[in-house]
Amino acid sequence: KQWYQRRVAITAGVTFGHPMCLPIHQIVIDILLHVMIEEGKDYTPLQIGHLFTFLARQKVVNSFYLDKKYLDQALDCLATNDVTGHEEREQALLELVLTIGITEFNEDRLLALSESAEFYQVCEIIYEKRKEYDKVLFCYWSDTSRIDKVFSYIYHIMDGPYSEEVKTKIRETCVQNIGKLIAINNEDTATLILKAFSEDIEKIVYMLDDQPRTLYSLLQCVFDISKGTEDPDINNVEIHHIYIKLMSRYNPEFVCPYLKVATGYKIEAILELCLIANLKDAAAYLYETRGDLEDAFKLYYDVLRDTIRDKQLIFVEETLIKIINFCQRNSDQLSQKRKKYRLRLCVDTTA
Repeated sequence: KQWYQRRVAITAGVTFGHPMCLPIHQIVIDILLHVMIEEGKDYTPLQIGHLFTFLARQKVVNSFYLDKKYLDQALDCLATNDVTGHEEREQALLELVLTIGITEFNEDRLLALSESAEFYQVCEIIYEKRKEYDKVLFCYWSDTSRIDKVFSYIYHIMDGPYSEEVKTKIRETCVQNIGKLIAINNEDTATLILKAFSEDIEKIVYMLDDQPRTLYSLLQCVFDISKGTEDPDINNVEIHHIYIKLMSRYNPEFVCPYLKVATGYKIEAILELCLIANLKDAAAYLYETRGDLEDAFKLYYDVLRDTIRDKQLIFVEETLIKIINFCQRNSDQLSQKRKKYRLRLCVDTTA
């Protein structure tokens, strides 16, 4: 086999440009194919792949005729279910298709065998030719070697000179398979939603209703990336409430700091949520925000007693400082007598 391959390379180099080079080159190619394909029962699919990679590259610089029967045999051999040399066999078929041309194959058969062999790059060429761009997405997220490139392909379609029908189909496919995109890269998925699919955010949220942890991770990225945006779809109050509710479940310690800087939520609804979740700091902040100082102080005081009861000495001082700051912030609404009473109560509790 190596002797025949060397002879083809030498023939190509020596006779290139000569009027007689084609017949000589063609004879050697035919012999090589006959030996390895028709008589070479002992050659492995990987070795056949090497042969056709070699021929595909020769085809670029030297024209020769390749009988379709050999292409069919090559396809059968390369697309075998043999697990060895998968990448090399796919690359060999890919080079053959790109060099010789897809029209030289039975397209339906090529696609069926490529799908079965998981030759996703070959499938992509056929889907692109058929303008079945949504199916190309499945090629990307099924191909572990190119899975991270799916986002680039989506932007390529959404920002490219494609019809609205094509873009709508891509958007619908992405939304229906949002879980796959999140699994690939959560942050890139959030960015994609903000840039291209913001109008579908509500639909995506309800699709992930039975996957709360996944939904929370996605919304974390969406709200972090979208800070300052004026997009009404992202600033949907109901979605914001869902996000805060999930935060209270998975990261309750983040709720109070978040409420202090966030906007676009309804205090009454979130206050009820915080009370149910026993988030006293957050509820106290909301009570104070709406002017219910007595209720706010009671909760701060409850937090202080809880830290003392649980012997969380590190947080006792922190909670006392919060209460002092609370009294100072609202000094114009509290009588001197009430301020002294509250501070004395706190001191006595810690004594």
